Amino acid sequence: RLREAALVLDVGKIGIPDNVLLKPGPLDPHERARVETHAALGAEMVADVLGAEQVSWVRSHHERWDGRGYPDNLGGIMIPSGARLLAVADAYDAMVCERPHRGPLAVDAAWRAVREASGAQFCPDVVEAFDRLVDMGTVEEIYRDAADGGSATSTDPAPADLG
Repeated sequence: RLREAALVLDVGKIGIPDNVLLKPGPLDPHERARVETHAALGAEMVADVLGAEQVSWVRSHHERWDGRGYPDNLGGIMIPSGARLLAVADAYDAMVCERPHRGPLAVDAAWRAVREASGAQFCPDVVEAFDRLVDMGTVEEIYRDAADGGSATSTDPAPADLG
């Protein structure tokens, strides 16, 4: 169920103009606000094909542990557990993959940024669990498989709130 939600996580970006999504520089406040509509729009779009819990994960994947995320400013345990997991995976993916406005970060730099955002942007328990996956080489394996013909799960134009 988590994988299914991850595959459609950013479908709401279909409602964001390409000149904003593919902008080769920083987004202005109006553009940023447009991008931030994608989580709620995506949840509406998948409501008929995913379960209610999965829809909540799609809607809430940009909420922040400190309550400063979007679209609902949820924080802490008010963020659905699946969304907490997707938030870390999505942000990490956004950082290590090429974007129109910058090249990919090295995996160690991306992981360091995720760790630094633990407790603010991300759920500390999820960061700790992801850290174990990084230590086991599982994350590198996923990206190696994607490079050999798999697919990424994110199309974020910027590295979460870390960039």
